[in-house]
Amino acid sequence: TEKEFDSIRDEIYMKLRYFGLANIINTFDAIFVSHKDILPIKLLNKKIPIEQLYFNLKKDKIDIDKNNKIKLSFSGYLNEYRLETLINLCKDKNDFFDYSEIDKIIKYSKPRFIKQFHHEKNYCSIHIKKTKNWLYSSPTRYINSINKNEIPLILEDFSDEDSKLLTLKAGSLNAKNWNEFEKEIDELNNGIKRYRMLLNNNEQSLKKFIGKLI
Repeated sequence: TEKEFDSIRDEIYMKLRYFGLANIINTFDAIFVSHKDILPIKLLNKKIPIEQLYFNLKKDKIDIDKNNKIKLSFSGYLNEYRLETLINLCKDKNDFFDYSEIDKIIKYSKPRFIKQFHHEKNYCSIHIKKTKNWLYSSPTRYINSINKNEIPLILEDFSDEDSKLLTLKAGSLNAKNWNEFEKEIDELNNGIKRYRMLLNNNEQSLKKFIGKLI
């Protein structure tokens, strides 16, 4: 049925991407990865140098407006697992936050890709892992959110540097007032500063890495 197909559409798409990569990866001179725990070692039949790549940040910090509520948001492919997660998130609402956008997403529950275009301050983008058993974070999504002045929030306890430095954690949703939430934002902005140091170090490392290939 259409509903059954929708539930596995994203998995089919990712599998096709995997097969496409497997067909061409051994022709590469070098491989750049955006996640230290996702490496293509099993696909390689020869030694190819691999280097981690950190993505650039356009913004130095997240700006907030204490005269308005923090609006919870979601973008990306809404599969069954992510929908269920959003529903559970809205069961016990915290009056400090605005859930109206999430409520609209839940109301029309059909699996679909959701794009959001926000130009105001105070949007908090909820980043939900792809499936219940998914093991990895999504650093590029954090970067995209921060570059749009959105606050990236994750519900899982990922251990990579990107997740530690560039996101709020689920406990932030327990904030009851601006004093509590502003401490979370200050910590995030300090994380962004530390991430910029990683970027500078990574830039130097990449120059050496590329220099060896030339």
